[in-house]
This record gives sequence, structure tokens and C-alpha cells, in this order.
Amino acid sequence: MKRTVADVLRRGFQNAVANWQLLLIHFAENVVMAMIIIGASIATVLPIIISFVSHPPSALESAEDLRDFALSHLGIFVYACAVVTVIGLIVIAIHSFVVAGVARVLVDGNRRADSALTRDRFRSFRFEEWLDGGRKEWIAVFWIYNFVYGLIGLIAVVPFCLVVAIEVFSLMAEMKVAAIATGCIGIPIVVFLAIFSSILASVWSRKAIIVCVEEQRGGSDAMRIAWRQARADMTRHFGVAFILFVISIGGGGLISMVSLTFSMPAMAHGGGIVLFPVRILLSAVSAVFSSAMGLWSIAAFAALSEKS
Repeated sequence: MKRTVADVLRRGFQNAVANWQLLLIHFAENVVMAMIIIGASIATVLPIIISFVSHPPSALESAEDLRDFALSHLGIFVYACAVVTVIGLIVIAIHSFVVAGVARVLVDGNRRADSALTRDRFRSFRFEEWLDGGRKEWIAVFWIYNFVYGLIGLIAVVPFCLVVAIEVFSLMAEMKVAAIATGCIGIPIVVFLAIFSSILASVWSRKAIIVCVEEQRGGSDAMRIAWRQARADMTRHFGVAFILFVISIGGGGLISMVSLTFSMPAMAHGGGIVLFPVRILLSAVSAVFSSAMGLWSIAAFAALSEKS
């Protein structure tokens, strides 16, 4: 008998809690990524501002004006795209290293545990083991992330671009009824496809990472095996991913609402400064919650790979 979705989530939660040290690693990753993104944003935006100040755009009244503006700032646009691409690859590489090590520890913890689910049996964290898992498997995990999210992302990106194109054409042609209809019909479809593709990508990538670490497979083999296994048992895999997705969105939304309460304009005249430490604390809570959900997700997919 296969474990039920509830059993998988419970086992994954126990595994994640038992190896709580991984949460600190995930939190450190979030801090490093935030620093990289802030630095990259400064390095990207500052040259653009300097370029625009040095060569301010004139009135864009015709297609020729728009073309001249684009050509005169082509170099800065290429620079911005290059920086964003390089930083994006660096961030994915760092995340892949961290996740590969985390998956190694949680897979070992799941193997060690008995049917009684005693938390002590799940404990398998050793920093050397995490480091070894990250060093050996990060390249495979890197390609899994890029391929899966790149391919599955097309499910939402292509309809979104189509809706935007129809909307722009309708507005330019002054077809107000068509524009309203496109927005009312197209936007809900795009939102649904975005949610569906996010869950599908999560299922495929998480499963592939577990296969990669557990069976010592390369990225392409792990993705192929993971897709076959997840498709054969889609109910449990999709159910686990959907429940974790709902918990993640709900918890993150709740934290954001509380943070927004402390950021409202009504807090002006000194209130914003007084409550600034609270907002910093809530940002840290949000980062910890996100990291915890990531651990729970990987541990749950590790539990899906075995039968009770």
C-alpha cells in the first residue's frame, strides 16, 4: 500500500523538523541572494539613470523618434539584459547547490526513519554531507530547474503574450468591447494557467531532484524518470504539491497582510520609523516561512519515493 497524501505530508514534516539545521542554511541563502540582487539592481539601474540624464529623451511623437531613442540607448539596454541574465544564472546556481545538499540530507533522513515516525530516526544532518551533496549534484539540479521551469513556463507565458497582443490591438483599433471582453475572459484563463503551471513545474522539478539524489542519476535521466513516475501516480504527487502550494500562498499572504498593516500611510508622522524594526522582523519571518515550506516540500517528495 502506498502512503496517503496525509501520511506523506506528515512524514515530510517530521523529516524537515528533525533536520532543522537545514532551515538556517536556507535562511543564509536568502540573505546572500538578497545582497546579490540588491547589488545587481544598483549596478543595472545606476548606468541607466546616468545615460538618461546625460542624453534625455526628446518628445516621442513618431515612430522615427522612438527608433532613434532605442538606437541611442541600445548599448545600455543590452548591458541591462546581460546583467539580469548573468545574475539570474548565478542565483539559480546558488539555489541549486543549496537544494541538492538539502535533498541529500532529507533523502537520507527518510531512509533512516521507521514506520513509527519517531523524530530521532529522521535526524541525519551533517554539514559535510550537505556540502558533499551540493558539490556532486548541483549541476544536475541546475539543469533540472532551467529546463522544467523554462518548458512549463511556456504554458502561462504564451497565452499571456497572446492576451496582451489582442488587448493592445483592440485598444489601438478603438475596439473597446473587444478589449473589455479580452480582459474579462483572458486574464482569468492566464491566472489559472499560471497556477497550474507552477504546481506542475513544482511536481516535476521536486520529483526529478529526489530521483537525481536518491538514484545518482544525471539531470536528463532524472527528469525522464520523474515524469514517468509522477504521471503514473499523479493523484498523490499533484495532491501533495497543491496542498503545500495553498499553505505557502496562505501563510505568505497572511504575513504580507500583517506587514502591510505596519506600512500603511496612516503610520506616517513618525509611526513608520518607530515600527520599522517590526517590519524588518516580519521580513525575516517571511523568509523563514518560505524556507520552511521549501524544506517541507522536498521532504514530502522524498517520502513519496518509498512505499510503506
